[in-house]
Amino acid sequence: MKKIVFFLLLILLVAFAWLGIKKFIMSPDYRRDSRHFFCMGNGHCITMWRTRNGVCYIIPGKYSGLSQPTSESYITSPFTKSIDIIWPKSTDSIIVTLDDEKSQIIHEAPKGIKIISYNLNKKYNDSVFLYYDGRYNRYKKGVDFMSLDIKEEHANSNNVITDDYK
Repeated sequence: MKKIVFFLLLILLVAFAWLGIKKFIMSPDYRRDSRHFFCMGNGHCITMWRTRNGVCYIIPGKYSGLSQPTSESYITSPFTKSIDIIWPKSTDSIIVTLDDEKSQIIHEAPKGIKIISYNLNKKYNDSVFLYYDGRYNRYKKGVDFMSLDIKEEHANSNNVITDDYK
């Protein structure tokens, strides 16, 4: 009788281990810790840090700290969203277009780079940064911007962009 109970417990343990491996490691949305430094040719950089706890930090500059930023401004976002970042010339702030303003949150630090939501002054920002090509709104020439796809872990820009993966 003890052998049968032991055998059944062993089968249950193996089944739970298999389900755990299948869910957490083989899943395409496996929450791994990864950090990318996306830098444009003009020197502007963004850190995209996807943490194991399901939060992604978007931080202006290269951030290599081991814990949540405290002295830098940053944005928290789920892994499934994207963000556009615009650097207006000769300012110490960036403008961000968020996919979902309810789940993507801007955290301001007193001494950090100021992060401004694009929608706070949408009409003005549209007139300054965008033009309509007949089908889509596109960024005007000379606008320094970066589009981050958090899920796919890559960035696009009108400028040369590098990805220093850490």
